[in-house]
Amino acid sequence: MLFISGCSNSKLLKEVDNIALVSIRFDQEIKNVSKKQFQRGDVSETEISTGKALSLLNKATKEKSQTLNTLVKAVEGKEKQYFDEITKKLVTRIDQSSLTVVPVASFKDNRFYLNPENFKTDPGVFETLNYYTPNPYKFHDLNTNVITIKKSKSPNLKDGKQKAIALAKELNVDAVAAFNFQFVNIKSKRFFIIPNTQLGVIAHLIVRNKDGKKIFNKTIKVKSSKNFDLSLDFAGLTTFQLNEKTQKQYQEIEELFFNQIDQLIAKALKS
Repeated sequence: MLFISGCSNSKLLKEVDNIALVSIRFDQEIKNVSKKQFQRGDVSETEISTGKALSLLNKATKEKSQTLNTLVKAVEGKEKQYFDEITKKLVTRIDQSSLTVVPVASFKDNRFYLNPENFKTDPGVFETLNYYTPNPYKFHDLNTNVITIKKSKSPNLKDGKQKAIALAKELNVDAVAAFNFQFVNIKSKRFFIIPNTQLGVIAHLIVRNKDGKKIFNKTIKVKSSKNFDLSLDFAGLTTFQLNEKTQKQYQEIEELFFNQIDQLIAKALKS
């Protein structure tokens, strides 16, 4: 099942010849959401994230807890391969359209792109491990709007618009894009009584042109057709894991997701 929200400016999108996908980020923690939250594309930030909570606990134990130090691990093995494949497919899908995707290899060593002051990092080792950004990409937030009261000669790179302008100019492209991908555990009740759980994805693709204008801003939501019971480990943490039990559900979600990516891009360029 599919839900799509957001907007696109087909006129401005048609003015784009080449585009740099500058940021890709996957959250390996599978967050619990209600049916209404999923429909809104809302991964609540009101509750403290597991990664942040673990970072605080780790500080409280002066980083001596072996349980905490081994609880959340960096994405590796089959899980890493899965996210890397999604990244490749996303780039291929966009590149197969009339848009030309500038290879990440052409800017992966760019000093401005790599400057830590120009991209957001998540504080705390556990909070950082919550997310996976495929090498050699960096996480650049192109969505956040920062209101600047005092005028300054130098752009505020914490603002998505200003960052997009700076990146497009530095990389000599017509537009820059960022992609965030989040698995969710959709909890509801059938007949108001029977617990029901479905695996879902809330993904966000944003494209800004060299003037910083949002020309594509879509939240894509897909969910599995069947119930899916994800087991929790210590502290109620659910992380992305591929095994015989989960493989089919993740494959179904991936197919649904890319079907919608294809349709969205085609529709946006045709309008």
